[in-house]
Amino acid sequence: MKSRDKQLRRLIRFIGEVKKGNFPNAISFAKMLERESEHQELSLKCSSKTIKRDVEYLKSYYNAPLEYDPTEKGYFLYMPDWNFPEVALSGDELFAELFTRKISENSLLPCLKEHLETGNEVQLTVSDDDSVSSDILGSVICATGSVTQIDENISEKIIEAWKECQTVETSYRKTQRSEAESRKLDIHALFLSEKIWYCRAWCYKREDFRNFSLHKFLKVENTDSYFKRSKKVVEELKKGSFFNYKKLAKVTAVCSPKVADYVSDREWFQNQKSTFTENGELEISFTDVPELAIKSWVSSFNGEVRIIEPLSLRKEIFLAAQKLMKEHS
Repeated sequence: MKSRDKQLRRLIRFIGEVKKGNFPNAISFAKMLERESEHQELSLKCSSKTIKRDVEYLKSYYNAPLEYDPTEKGYFLYMPDWNFPEVALSGDELFAELFTRKISENSLLPCLKEHLETGNEVQLTVSDDDSVSSDILGSVICATGSVTQIDENISEKIIEAWKECQTVETSYRKTQRSEAESRKLDIHALFLSEKIWYCRAWCYKREDFRNFSLHKFLKVENTDSYFKRSKKVVEELKKGSFFNYKKLAKVTAVCSPKVADYVSDREWFQNQKSTFTENGELEISFTDVPELAIKSWVSSFNGEVRIIEPLSLRKEIFLAAQKLMKEHS
């Protein structure tokens, strides 16, 4: 990361600590960054002298109303409503942000797409860098397919309820052939899986957490009730526990030379490890794999991937193949 990028992140983080009322000073903030660097790939670790220069830069360049409180031994804002000004990005920073926005636009919920386009226009307008243009970004193609269609009004209400921790009354149809059901929900988290948007919500009818596909909501109404977001639910999703599928502790497979390169180029499941053999095959292993997902994965290669372990999975795939042959004989 370039030094200017690091400084900008430090400045934003410092103001964030000040606004939280933590009264950071050069020494305490430097120690905080050092502790965080042990758990983050992008380290902002620096000396207390650098933080002192950052504080002076905030005062002189951004006119930040920072004042040192000798009682608290740290800085505070004597104008509490002051906010870090919007930064006009340029060069590599601008390109990185707009490139990221471009490849993510197909996955966005409908109510956010207009805001994304506005943000792109603002950055292109305020920046003095002419090395990035709409034409260049237009040539970035994201070939991952589009997500399922979601009603814009419904997506807007879901986003609002999720952000504000607001209970919603909904009409939800689980399948095309089933009747719509009324569900009262607390939406704790949103996640995107296999090009489909889901929410993890507390269902008052089932008295448990459930996943709901956003495109299956027929109606969403925000209520006057509020809830507290569950940190446990969020952490489970961060670990990849999206669905309550049965998991296999370890799976080992061998891929034929025909598909070995293709398979090795991608990360299919968590904790993936792979090794090429002398005959050009690829031995690959995973841990804590959803059983249903690994079955589909093996089947998608039309016999070019064979399971080594567990034996129970080999047998199930064999029986599934026999059934497939029978249905197509």
